[in-house]
Amino acid sequence: MKNRLLSVLLCICLILAAIPTVTASFTDIEGHWAQEYITTVTDGGLFTGTSETTFSPNMTMTRAMFVAVLGRFEGIDVEHWTQELFPDFHMIDVPDDAYYAPYVRWAVSNGIVNGIADSVFAPDAPVTREQMAKIIAFYVEKIGGVFSVDENAPENFSDVESISEWAISSVEALRTSGILNGSPNGDGSVSFLPSKTATRAEAAAVFCRIEQMVELPEPQPTEPDMSEEPTEPNTNEEPDSGEEPTEPDGPVTLSLNVYEMDLDVGQTYQLIATAEPTAPLTYTTSDSSILLVDENGLVTCVGEGQASITAHTPNGLSASCSFTCTLTDSPDSPDYPDADDTYTDKCMYVFGEYVDEHRYYYNDIDAALADMQEVTLTVWDIGSNGEKYTKTMSIKVHKNLAQTVIAIFDEIYHGEEQFPICYLGGWNWSGKSEHSIGTAIDINYPQNYYCDPDGNALVGDYWKPGEDPYSIKPDGDVVRAFEKYGFRWGVNWNSGYKDYMHFSFFGT
Repeated sequence: MKNRLLSVLLCICLILAAIPTVTASFTDIEGHWAQEYITTVTDGGLFTGTSETTFSPNMTMTRAMFVAVLGRFEGIDVEHWTQELFPDFHMIDVPDDAYYAPYVRWAVSNGIVNGIADSVFAPDAPVTREQMAKIIAFYVEKIGGVFSVDENAPENFSDVESISEWAISSVEALRTSGILNGSPNGDGSVSFLPSKTATRAEAAAVFCRIEQMVELPEPQPTEPDMSEEPTEPNTNEEPDSGEEPTEPDGPVTLSLNVYEMDLDVGQTYQLIATAEPTAPLTYTTSDSSILLVDENGLVTCVGEGQASITAHTPNGLSASCSFTCTLTDSPDSPDYPDADDTYTDKCMYVFGEYVDEHRYYYNDIDAALADMQEVTLTVWDIGSNGEKYTKTMSIKVHKNLAQTVIAIFDEIYHGEEQFPICYLGGWNWSGKSEHSIGTAIDINYPQNYYCDPDGNALVGDYWKPGEDPYSIKPDGDVVRAFEKYGFRWGVNWNSGYKDYMHFSFFGT
């Protein structure tokens, strides 16, 4: 590896100490525990917002996002890491023109991050907290850095036994250096939550702390304008505190995904409340004759009028959403596709016209992307304590299937199985695939493999329904919900290949 991180970190150190606060006015970070970290990483150019006004601090950090930030942190020259200069590098799910493609080439070529299989990177797969620790620790080792010791670091993590063996040493290095502080419990202990997906806010905090907590080799003064630089990086940005505080006891913020909503009588809506740090939540209604709410925040409109639902944290925080419920004379059901639709019906539903080869409908990525829509879905997952909990995940699908996809996952979420989901893959410009047109969805790729007719895994690890809760059951809620709306399971391909994670609208 080239001698590059040293100059980049020194440069970032100078930038962060000198530049004024010019961060975009993000409307979703005010009062967030990671607000200062987010400001730092966006001012320093490591992160960008998810829009001009939002940072999405609680959004899951994907593999593509994380590698891109790591590459910016190192300051790689993206013009050097092109497909033309590395013709032998190929990941079938990393488009050449994707923003993250140069960073993936750099990270994989240098052995910092591996693909999940030969030629498969899984850019949209979430990064768990233990995976984040492993990547950072391996990266620091690669560049010859040394973790410093933070005397105020947690003595240990109470859930250390749930950390994967391959990640234990990495987690310990980041714990003792104070880069990962964990989540305080009510009894004074601190949990690491290794299998919890890392958020953009958590990643922002980690990259800020790396700058302070990693000791680098002595700098070689090759920069022409460093005459005024002190001999030590600026580590005194907090004049009244010698260390970064650990994440606070109990939530300090509580937010909802919406604060006003109109419903028809009889309609339901999944209200999502996010507490930082996470904590158990309860919900109350201001008028049970108008609104009902269950323990998971599922709201049901039972009468006309206005009422509100309030989410509460154990330490007294609350956030409310106002609902207006109306009774319509003849509510129309959405015109969803179904299992009896023909190929022509499906073409008309998605494209508005018949096409001979649906997978090649779009000639370029920009045309395809213009017809994609991001949907946010409520799903179940399994926490480090083995209990199921509710979370949201977002994917891009074709805009004409967006409401159908929402309906499918609504049925999965409310099914008796409470099927847990750790990975979702939607639209991706990947060549001859329904993913390129936004009509295919992959679920839980490690535990639902894609295999050849002889059963050899091509992507993923295995398929063990009934043994692994993430493996999709042939007679379960997931298959039933997708088939109800006209999607086909990749297990039923005529070629003999079986893709247990794959559901596609056209069956390819």
